[in-house]
Amino acid sequence: MCENKEIKKLEIEYQRELHNKKYQYLKAQEDQATEVHNAQLRFQEEELNLKKSAAICDFKQLEESARKSNREIESSERRTKLEYEFKNKELEQRQEKINQELAQNQQKINHKISSASSAQHLEAIIRLRKEGMSADKIETYFCVAFNS
Repeated sequence: MCENKEIKKLEIEYQRELHNKKYQYLKAQEDQATEVHNAQLRFQEEELNLKKSAAICDFKQLEESARKSNREIESSERRTKLEYEFKNKELEQRQEKINQELAQNQQKINHKISSASSAQHLEAIIRLRKEGMSADKIETYFCVAFNS
């Protein structure tokens, strides 16, 4: 019987060690699976962080590109506005010069008309005097002719 107890004890000891080995094996497998899973999660997290950084970098580049385009557009608008104002002033100066020339030409024309009219009056006076008309009658003649 002692032997049976000894065998039973050895069997129990063996079963316990076997159970412990199985537990350690399963625990090691679980730890390894957890470690692999955690490594995969860290890798995925790092990958997401890289993608996030790349997206932020792309966004900043787009933002800078948009600012640059806006500056170029504003610069072009200012340049166009200045060119427009310059051309407008040039046109105004040309218009002013043309108006001055027109005024001068009108004065010359009026002077010529006045001179021609005076010359015609003188010729008429001379002709009327040759025909024997008195100075008073000539004056009355011109007053009546120009008042009507």
